[in-house]
Amino acid sequence: VGRIDRAAPEVIAQERKEEEAAGAAGKSLKTKNKQRGRNKIGRKLKKMRGNVISEEREKLRKKLEEMQKEKLEKQQATKQSEEAEMIAQGKQPSALTRFNR
Repeated sequence: VGRIDRAAPEVIAQERKEEEAAGAAGKSLKTKNKQRGRNKIGRKLKKMRGNVISEEREKLRKKLEEMQKEKLEKQQATKQSEEAEMIAQGKQPSALTRFNR
């Protein structure tokens, strides 16, 4: 079925130590590059290019900020109008209306 080593555990441990020492002396351990097809230089260049602040990037950043401000203002306006409608109808806004979307 399987091989059984009938030697004493001390002898087995000694043999393993000798094998490990012989293996370590024969070859040096080298770390593996596990990128699997990804170009390391390309990644570095892309990262470096991403750190550069350009006019185009500034325009995009400003546009994004404006869009976020508009969205926030629109949400606040709709919330205020809904509350005003409820008050005009004579209804008191409940505590749970703030969770409505």
